[in-house]
Amino acid sequence: ILEVEALRYLRYNNHQKSKDKTKVCNKTDKNNILIIGEFRLDPTLDMLHAIRQTKIDFNKVSISFKPHPACKINQALIRMPEVLITNEPIDTIVRNFDLVIVAGNSSATLDIYYSYVDIIVYLGRHDLNLCPLEAISDCFFVRTSTDFNIALAAINENDKRVYNKKDFFWTEKNLPRW
Repeated sequence: ILEVEALRYLRYNNHQKSKDKTKVCNKTDKNNILIIGEFRLDPTLDMLHAIRQTKIDFNKVSISFKPHPACKINQALIRMPEVLITNEPIDTIVRNFDLVIVAGNSSATLDIYYSYVDIIVYLGRHDLNLCPLEAISDCFFVRTSTDFNIALAAINENDKRVYNKKDFFWTEKNLPRW
């Protein structure tokens, strides 16, 4: 086995390592939230249901939903008319959001983690935690709407966050291991 740089994650080397709670791209007073679904329909719908049960003031946030390419979901299944559906690549849109909520079985968790955006990972009520970020203190793991509310309160309390990212991969741009 040869250990080499992870080409997929090289693009995250230049992202800022701290994030003010000032808006990244939003020109309104609303916070931008991105919800990312997984490849299975039922866990994605469970996550959306748990989000609908939270104390989020949907008038004060702008929410976008990115379905997994293998699990297309229409607006009627989301059951939140204010949610916009996007199919843009995660790495091109993630920095437009203040918070990302992602299903735990998605490899997108690492993309979000390396983008220095607040992240909540939804594990589901009965799913095994297979998320590679399980031991990371910068991430919040939730199973219920109550857990969501606790995580949201913790994120809102911290106006400035300095991220201490764990290195999962080698990401040297000059690729010395190749």
